[in-house]
Amino acid sequence: MARLRARWNQSGRQRSYQDAASVLAMNIWKLACESLLNLENEGFAIQTYQQRLDILLEFAAYSLHIIDRLAYTNIEEDNRHQLLSALAARLIGIFHDNSRDVGDREMDNRHCAEVINECGEAYAQCRFDESDGPGFTLRCLLAERVKKHVADAGEDNSRRWLPDYVLEEEAPAIYRGICRTLDKLLAD
Repeated sequence: MARLRARWNQSGRQRSYQDAASVLAMNIWKLACESLLNLENEGFAIQTYQQRLDILLEFAAYSLHIIDRLAYTNIEEDNRHQLLSALAARLIGIFHDNSRDVGDREMDNRHCAEVINECGEAYAQCRFDESDGPGFTLRCLLAERVKKHVADAGEDNSRRWLPDYVLEEEAPAIYRGICRTLDKLLAD
């Protein structure tokens, strides 16, 4: 389980939504990396750095959408917009930096924003319940989006099982991780 930051070191101090977005972005990055590592440990054919970054971006866009849905009922509209804008900008920066570090082509900021927006539009059509989390269709969409970045390993048909794995294991784990941290970070 990823070590996620769920509280501030100095409680009681006023925090901006940019501060919360920075911490949430790192938590999202950790959750996405853990999910990617789990996929690789399960033997799914992820062979290039670009595939890894694309899969991480899919998990990050899903996480951002979950935060949007959870914040919708708990934060005023202007503050929610401020939080999500800062969070998306921070995530895009993380992806840009990491794509440059691994030596593959740099992940264009515009590409990251397009993926995040595309996912947001698709996920917005799906059911989400605050107590149960993302609905079946939303988790299925994530699974299919991740699957398109995984190589077909020839005779090993593991790729066809990937959606089931993401649907049952990784999507709920990301949701639980976000729920563990979001309320505590925004409370102080």
